[in-house]
Amino acid sequence: KNDFENRAASVLASLPAAMVREGRLLFESQECQALEAGEWLSKAAEDLALARVLIDAGHPSTALFHGQQMCEKSVKAFLTWHDQPFRKTHDLE
Repeated sequence: KNDFENRAASVLASLPAAMVREGRLLFESQECQALEAGEWLSKAAEDLALARVLIDAGHPSTALFHGQQMCEKSVKAFLTWHDQPFRKTHDLE
């Protein structure tokens, strides 16, 4: 082990087990948050690409629909990144 690893191990050993466990959980949840936000952005990028193709093909109203979907998915990525809950629903009522 190098000097940094030895110091990190020493600090880690001095912390209560609950604190170490909670820190790990926090890191893992942030990692999951980032992955989920990335998935939303990937879906948004697909909608944007499709909107561009539809505009070029002369279908502006359908392109607008996909543009709106891109915006909605981008907002969901932002909310996910900032750990803000939102309803995931397709309410048909």
